[in-house]
Amino acid sequence: MGNHYSLTSSFDPADYKKQFHVGDLVFFGGGHNPLSKVITGIESCINGHTCLYSHVGIITRKDCVQFVFPNNDPKDTLYVWHSGFFSGPDADTHHTEFGVQIQKLDDVIAMKYQSGHKMGWGQLKNNPFLTNPEKTRTMLRKLYADYFQTSFDSDPAELVSSCLPCMWKCSKKESLFCSQFVATIYQHLGILSTKYSPSKILPMDFIYPEGSMERIDPVLDLIEELF
Repeated sequence: MGNHYSLTSSFDPADYKKQFHVGDLVFFGGGHNPLSKVITGIESCINGHTCLYSHVGIITRKDCVQFVFPNNDPKDTLYVWHSGFFSGPDADTHHTEFGVQIQKLDDVIAMKYQSGHKMGWGQLKNNPFLTNPEKTRTMLRKLYADYFQTSFDSDPAELVSSCLPCMWKCSKKESLFCSQFVATIYQHLGILSTKYSPSKILPMDFIYPEGSMERIDPVLDLIEELF
């Protein structure tokens, strides 16, 4: 598949940030969230691999974000753009959001590390931001505006149902699970074929595409467990 999966024994955020690119993926799992354990358990059963991560988000940068509210972060600030629930404030609205949101990557790394979560990084193959940065930047800014504050059902059972084949449903813009959101954005950018249904894609499917129900094409070149 071309994917390399390794464990990094000592994680230096400053060093890794030099390798992160817009469009790469970050994965999170573990901690004490019972819902996370339920999702990784379901993922393992469906995908056939031991799944460490229950959440996935896209790395982006300030110049690729069309902020709605004033933002004074440096132009090279990296963010995690994702859909879910997060204990920190959104970098745009400055409120806690439930659904599509954006946080500073530094803040997310610090919080997840201190709370005992696991974090992984997936380097995107054939990254359009590296081959055509201006076009990709323009598309990302538009997509940010299009999906700004998109949410999903606040019932936790709805999140679990996103992982159950018997309860799969069509992808709806107003209701996006984390991997569903990533798959949708990747389809807009031409990274993932539109023949796949985003609602049937789970976080670990990006790491082990051969085990996904959709049998998606590999989109990552390098995968590392950071902590």
